[in-house]
Amino acid sequence: MESTTQAVTVAAEASGGLNTEETRVQATLDMQQVRDLPLQGRGTLNLVNTAPGVSGYTENTNNFAVEQTPGANANGHYYGGNLYVLDGISITSNITTGTANISPNADSLQEIALQTNTFNIDFAAGAGLTTSVTTKAGSNQFHGTGNFTYTDQNLRAHTYFQKGVIPTINNKDVSATFGGPIIKDRTFFFASVKQLNNKLRAPISSQWKARSS
Repeated sequence: MESTTQAVTVAAEASGGLNTEETRVQATLDMQQVRDLPLQGRGTLNLVNTAPGVSGYTENTNNFAVEQTPGANANGHYYGGNLYVLDGISITSNITTGTANISPNADSLQEIALQTNTFNIDFAAGAGLTTSVTTKAGSNQFHGTGNFTYTDQNLRAHTYFQKGVIPTINNKDVSATFGGPIIKDRTFFFASVKQLNNKLRAPISSQWKARSS
């Protein structure tokens, strides 16, 4: 009489393991993280300080100015050596080092990759932090987003040094995205728009009082 023995072996590999083939240090933020992280002024480049090994202070950025220069120093490197890439094309200024010529709409982002050392050959021009931004693309379904952010002087915290002088602030930030198919399974479109209305005014008497006190 013969006996039959069956053996079942289940093997699984842990996801997100250590990549021993590369020494690159990179932090990747997907669109869910970009949406959930606090984003002061709705400025995309405010997120560069979340990368490992990055220090420095990035001022409140928004789309009121076309060019942005985040003060992010990667592993001790001067921020002037930072490189900014949008959909594979460098948007780093050729005149002012470490400056991005475009500040992408936060609602249009698919992913942000932040590399701090041992860059791949595509980003060899950067010596400090390399920020690679990928925007969303259209699909076979119509999708869109809308965002409205409002700030005034009553919604902001005031420091002791302001001594009661509160400037009038009226900030309205509106953005929207929309994408979908042109020819199903073949051609798609995606568009985004962002508008910022900003008013800042302080009475002359209040400014004089702050300087004389």
